[in-house]
Amino acid sequence: MSLLSSIDTTSTSAIGGNTPGMCQFKYGKTAELTHQNYHQWRRDMEFFLHAEGALDIVLGNEEMPVGRAADPGDFNKRSRKAAAMIHAACSAPVKAYVDTMRNPQAMWNELKTKLDTANSLAGRTAIRHRFNQLRLATGASLEGYIAQLIKYRNMLAGSEQAISDETFRSHLITTLNSDYSSIIDIITHKEPERQTTDYVISTLVEWDNARQARKAEVGYSTNTSTTMTLHQCAYNSDSKSSAGELSGSGSE
Repeated sequence: MSLLSSIDTTSTSAIGGNTPGMCQFKYGKTAELTHQNYHQWRRDMEFFLHAEGALDIVLGNEEMPVGRAADPGDFNKRSRKAAAMIHAACSAPVKAYVDTMRNPQAMWNELKTKLDTANSLAGRTAIRHRFNQLRLATGASLEGYIAQLIKYRNMLAGSEQAISDETFRSHLITTLNSDYSSIIDIITHKEPERQTTDYVISTLVEWDNARQARKAEVGYSTNTSTTMTLHQCAYNSDSKSSAGELSGSGSE
């Protein structure tokens, strides 16, 4: 089996705009690495590299075996595979950083240096500011909004700007619109020890899904009722026309 077929990747580049293309591996797909999506890309790639038995090589936790009895063949194969996967999952502008490299650990570290904005104080401050400014827009997906908050929180984990559970929960429930007032009231009146982040998120999502389902049912009922009314009107109209015609033919 060739190296490329064992990696099994295809890349679909986006046409126009700033949306990254997708890179398909045999284990799943991820957006190509750009200057904006390093943290999500890194998490996806860690899973793929782990599945190939190459993550420890990339992170520097596994070194090439040495000594007379050592057989570096398997290590070299996994190392080459990791380098190919990393390169394949980069967008064209980002590939320029690693085009001349063949060592997957060096490639990984170079991409972190160039693209991990959370590495610098200015970058972390900017991320925290973006988190603080996030609000749920009218009509936007609640789950998408929560995912965005979690993304920024993960980016700052372990740093001086880390977002605590309490701060995360407070920001989430105070930035939702008035549609969520009733469920927020229920959440905030629970015992403090029950108000965990997982509880708040799961309760909000379950309530929102139920709300959306009810709206869909009401919409279906309304549409069905309207359709039936229109059909009934058409039937009544046709009946009157037919009655008129029959009446007219009888008078003749």
